[in-house]
Amino acid sequence: MLITAAQALAGPDLRPVPDAAVLVREGVIAAVGPREEVERHAQLDEPRLDFPDGTVLPGLIDAHVHLCFDAGPDAVATLQAQDDETLFTAMAARARQLLHAGVTTARDLGDRNGLAVRLAQDTSTGAVAGPRIVPATTPLTPPGGHCWFLGGEVSGPDEARRLVRRNVETSARVIKVMATGGGLTKGGADSWESQFSDEELAAIVDEAHRAGLPVAAHAHGVDGIAAAVAAGVDSVEHCTWMTADGFEVRQDVLDRIVEQNIYVCPTVSPNWRMLPTFFGAERAEAMFDAIRRMATSGARLIA
Repeated sequence: MLITAAQALAGPDLRPVPDAAVLVREGVIAAVGPREEVERHAQLDEPRLDFPDGTVLPGLIDAHVHLCFDAGPDAVATLQAQDDETLFTAMAARARQLLHAGVTTARDLGDRNGLAVRLAQDTSTGAVAGPRIVPATTPLTPPGGHCWFLGGEVSGPDEARRLVRRNVETSARVIKVMATGGGLTKGGADSWESQFSDEELAAIVDEAHRAGLPVAAHAHGVDGIAAAVAAGVDSVEHCTWMTADGFEVRQDVLDRIVEQNIYVCPTVSPNWRMLPTFFGAERAEAMFDAIRRMATSGARLIA
């Protein structure tokens, strides 16, 4: 297939190539560049797509989604009211939305009963239109902890190891641990409060790494971030540096994040102009200041 457009974003620096073309052969990009050059490699009967006013760019990667949640005012209640088949249908619809928005890979960081694995299999075969999905399956949390309703409650290192092994057996490609509380879970730990002991976090990371899988740690609170980094996780999700009364970026922990090449996925709302409405101008500015500090310190931020 030959795709032509007003421009293409190509190369490691994604510089615009005007009047560009992309040649795809058997699902692989064979050539990208100026239209005149790429067309020389195309067959006369090559299928063509033309976007004279458009831009062709590599597929986007969304590093943190939960396809089991909708965007309504009470996503948890909606999920709990759905059986697995209804929920799976809704997840498939959201996967199509991602694809239509240009997302071709998505990391699903926690769902119920392995539905994201099933969806990943269906999108890979083309049975469902959607991006390539990297599923975490059941996230680990303590009894009554953040997202307990997804079925991942564990207590102690042994139970944590068993759930990691079960996730591996059900084709998880990343292990998710709720290192701190979160606002989505009513009656659970506050977002800044840690949920696991150092021993439990170490067991989770060790068991995941034994299986060759990375660990993504949900961590809002400063202490939870520090504990996750000390345990050797591979990414810190949210990483908002919360305390009971504000925000505090600990430079020593941030230095370890940089030294250990740990990714940080801030998950800042794309509707960033609304953040002051929800959190107040001072707290919203503190959140963005923390992201600026991480960026300027050399942390590897992912979107």
